[in-house]
Amino acid sequence: MADIEDFEGPLMTVAEGSVEQGEFLVDDLRTVALGQGIEREEFRDCLGKSIHCGILERAGSMNGVNLYHFPIPSSHTFMANRKDHARTLADMRRKLEEKRVERAASTDASN
Repeated sequence: MADIEDFEGPLMTVAEGSVEQGEFLVDDLRTVALGQGIEREEFRDCLGKSIHCGILERAGSMNGVNLYHFPIPSSHTFMANRKDHARTLADMRRKLEEKRVERAASTDASN
């Protein structure tokens, strides 16, 4: 029986693939999970636990297929960086700097 720890591999894979758009199709997660040896029944259980624990959140649907996302941006970044703390911190610092530069440019443009 797969547990939530067994679901980390599939979660990291979809996190890496959804960095730009932020959302991913449940079908993509299912395909990755099944490919990594998680059975369909276990997949449903792990998905439910991930939602219950706040790791994932439903974000709507596209063509009748549920979309999900990581509701906490830092957890998405952490999973996308394969739980590497140093890479995660560097990525978050880069994103913060980009936002700071955008805000400064926006403020300058409105003055």
